[in-house]
Amino acid sequence: RLCCNGSKKAAPKLHAMAQTWSSCVELPIQRLFLSLCASQGLRIYGTDATDAYGHSRTDKQAVQCYLAADDAYINWADKVLGKKVTKGQVLPIIHSLQGHPTSGRNWMHLIDQILIDKMGFKTTTHDRCIYVRGKGDNLTLLLRQVDDMLIGTDCIETAKEISDEIGKHIKFDHETDLPMTFMGLV
Repeated sequence: RLCCNGSKKAAPKLHAMAQTWSSCVELPIQRLFLSLCASQGLRIYGTDATDAYGHSRTDKQAVQCYLAADDAYINWADKVLGKKVTKGQVLPIIHSLQGHPTSGRNWMHLIDQILIDKMGFKTTTHDRCIYVRGKGDNLTLLLRQVDDMLIGTDCIETAKEISDEIGKHIKFDHETDLPMTFMGLV
């Protein structure tokens, strides 16, 4: 899967309209990540966030969005939440939804907060979708393509620890068994 890069650098005209962009990896950066891992002798493990946008809250500076309850939502709220909702009741949207213009950006801020602030990764100067932690024998590289991630490390235990740490903050699928796939690549 390839994603449209809406960053300021790639799409400056979008930024005159709204802050709707989210960083994503371009193919040369994916190749660079794979080459770096190979040159450092790192193994690559894949992992994926489940319902990534649903974990991130809506942007408080953005226009507040509301949703009118329909039959499907009423049934879901009753069964899952145990709450009674009436048809047509207007509900504020507090978590990002797939398709909302700012959802990608909200997710990017959330995952950056987890990886950088809580886990000690740093983004590279050239591309904010490659994260680095440690040096030499303790080097770990992480490539993020929206909610799909590749972890380049020297052992599967480190990859699982990183995936588990992210999983403390959001629901995360572990795909650390080889062969793994990433955006259709094996």
